[in-house]
Amino acid sequence: MRRRPAGFTLLEVLMVITVMGLMMTIIVPRMRTSPGQHVNITARQVVRDLEGARARALTTRRATRVCFNPGITASYAGFLDDDNNGVIGETLAEATALRAFPPRTFQNGVIYGKGNATGIPGDTLTVANTLSNQDVDFDSRGIPSPFGETGVVYLTHPDDPNFVAAIQVQAAGSFRLWFWRGGGWQ
Repeated sequence: MRRRPAGFTLLEVLMVITVMGLMMTIIVPRMRTSPGQHVNITARQVVRDLEGARARALTTRRATRVCFNPGITASYAGFLDDDNNGVIGETLAEATALRAFPPRTFQNGVIYGKGNATGIPGDTLTVANTLSNQDVDFDSRGIPSPFGETGVVYLTHPDDPNFVAAIQVQAAGSFRLWFWRGGGWQ
């Protein structure tokens, strides 16, 4: 009796490769992150960093600041009044002293902007950042300074202007995250 050699035939290998290729064309596009998801992820990171800066102000009993830079590379950075002189000069030493987060640049095309959204309820301004001086200052008690400062930072993506995130800084130092979907804020 003659034995067949061990292994696969060329036809069997080609069939497996073809089936795997078809599966990949179906699965891979579903795994890709959409522009709206990039905005969502970035907005949640900004809120976590704002909470970190506020917590650092509370624990050190020193003022902190988060500066939003809407320039060519949309970014933001945090600072701590390291010498406790009541003045934040936005120096490297103050950025290092914060330790809550490093300076961040938005990734994956996320930018400051309202896209196709209107302002959140109560916001009638047309700019992407309604905070005074485009930053948030927290005093040593973790309250926005000047007292009661409020504002909104809007994030969007040029490839999907119908998805917008809004980070609202509230007077007590808390934050609310809004998302523009289907023509309304949620």
